[in-house]
Amino acid sequence: VMMPSQPSQRTQTLNTPMGDVTTFFYSSTLNNGTVSYSVSYLDLPKGASGFPAGLILEAIASGLTGDERVKVLTEQAIKLGEHPGKEFKVESPDKKIIRHRAFLVNQRIYQLAAEVPAAQSQSLEKDVEQFM
Repeated sequence: VMMPSQPSQRTQTLNTPMGDVTTFFYSSTLNNGTVSYSVSYLDLPKGASGFPAGLILEAIASGLTGDERVKVLTEQAIKLGEHPGKEFKVESPDKKIIRHRAFLVNQRIYQLAAEVPAAQSQSLEKDVEQFM
């Protein structure tokens, strides 16, 4: 993945009913932190193997769009080869445009996100598209 600057790394572990899930994040920021690009991945617990891909991707979507203050601009099903995915574009309450893609590949979820100030979304669209 091409990042606009050296990415920082962090992990986050959540306890879920199916077991602990650790997400690995790689983030790059520009313009004093007002623009950010991130890539993350997580391995689903073994208990999730029986769930349909659509249900798993919808759970990710609800985490992004579940806040009533978030305005969903676009949402669509996408694919990466044979692997199902979802893409969203939302406006956050703090007036940022967030473009997010998630793909399910076997038991792993890969995610890409770009976050830019709404006032700069048009001028940064080419950069966001290149990242995606």
